[in-house]
Formats: sequence, structure tokens, C-alpha cells
Amino acid sequence: MTLTFKGRPIDMAIENSYEQTFADFWQNILCDENGEIDLDSVKRELHDYYIVMQEATKVYHELTGGKISKPNTKAVHVIQLAYEHFAIYKD
Repeated sequence: MTLTFKGRPIDMAIENSYEQTFADFWQNILCDENGEIDLDSVKRELHDYYIVMQEATKVYHELTGGKISKPNTKAVHVIQLAYEHFAIYKD
């Protein structure tokens, strides 16, 4: 099974340059109408990101039987270990 994001394999989506990611995703969120960085928006997004990172750590740890807890682990690895972890409960 190949996991995709926006029609591309996950590995390709993750490998995008940070500049492209900013232009495609963050620029409209973090910049004002003049293209200037809005510090308040950055602070709010970083706060949300922090919460996501903290919560993802807990989910990864639980789903993988404690084998993964780093939130920047590629999803394909978390999913594989989750399948393996829960396979013991199938029987």
C-alpha cells in the first residue's frame, strides 16, 4: 500500500523544500496582504503546532506499543508498527 498526500507518494510530499512548503501552505496564513510576516500569526501557529506535536507523541507511543514517540517520524513507519502492534490482538 502506497500512502499519498495531495496525489503524491508521502516520501515525495515530505521531501519538498521548505521554501516551497512556505509558499504553498504557510504564506497565506502567516503573511499580511503586503507579504510581510505577521508575528502574532506566527506565534499562534507555533502554539498550535506545539500542541499537535505534544499530542501526536502520545498517540504514536500508544499505537506503536511504545516503540515510537517522536512526532516527526514518517507516517509510514508509525502505521506499520501500529499494524504490527495490534496484530497480536487479532487472535
